[in-house]
Amino acid sequence: MAIPIPKNYSPTQSLWSSFLKAKYCQRSNPISKKWDTGQSQAWKRLTFNKKEAEKNIQRRLQSRNCSFWWDNWLGSGPLAAHRNEGGRPGNVSVSYFWNNGQWNLQRLNESAPAHMIALIIQTPIFFNNNLANFLEIKWPHNWQELYPFIENLQHQTISTQVVWNKLIHGFVKINSDGSALTNQRNIGAGVIIRDHNCAFIHAITAHLGEGTNNFVETEAALLGIQWCLNNGFTKVHLESDSALLIQWLTNGKNYPWSLKMKLQQLSNLCIQCESFKCSHTYREANCPADSLSKLSHELTTLTNYTSSSSLPNNIRG
Repeated sequence: MAIPIPKNYSPTQSLWSSFLKAKYCQRSNPISKKWDTGQSQAWKRLTFNKKEAEKNIQRRLQSRNCSFWWDNWLGSGPLAAHRNEGGRPGNVSVSYFWNNGQWNLQRLNESAPAHMIALIIQTPIFFNNNLANFLEIKWPHNWQELYPFIENLQHQTISTQVVWNKLIHGFVKINSDGSALTNQRNIGAGVIIRDHNCAFIHAITAHLGEGTNNFVETEAALLGIQWCLNNGFTKVHLESDSALLIQWLTNGKNYPWSLKMKLQQLSNLCIQCESFKCSHTYREANCPADSLSKLSHELTTLTNYTSSSSLPNNIRG
């Protein structure tokens, strides 16, 4: 039986969700609300089902609007249940306790229950502020406004400096890329791993048989992260020129059903990292990984490069 969940009431804003929030949750988070005598039977059923539904929902920290106190992002229920102080904790967002993708210990010490801080800082943050943003155009809804709007549209060319950005000390960066000669045909992956000073650590090129562009981009990221974990590198920054892959990792939704198992496997590896970040980069800053992925079509087995001198000249630079 489908159980309605009173957090958002629907995936998008609707008249139904707006009505329920205005009637029952004007100043409170829906998770904290209880049914009172005299309220509707529909609301009673929602609050009853909420108890069971919330036990099976764990939210990934991938957006700024997740509630710090009421959403189950720890996996053990709302953090508000662990408070010893009286009064309501409010609806502060979890992103208030972030700083550049890391937990802000000072703010946690000021607000969070002391016995829960160790568990909180072990919870990975999947929010990525560097995800490629695409221009959104808001079109008028009537012809009188639409016609002059289109007439006045102007082409804009924007130049962006593309560089390989250094990391925080202690992190390693995985640049991964996939190559498909034609979609659904021969595919290959390329991975290059460097430290925070841009010093070479390892590189991989692998011929992967047949598959799609999105499959090989996912497989390339898997190869890189798995190698890092196997070799003791647990602070990882994944960088890819596939905006779709970074979007799937960040949002955890809207991916093709055919990639569900691969992306779940990739997400599980990310969680095993002590600290994990991912970001989109342009192809111009991902040239070595791109060249390694193209090189894979000339090989039959996975090839490891343990030193920069062992790389082909065109990739070494």
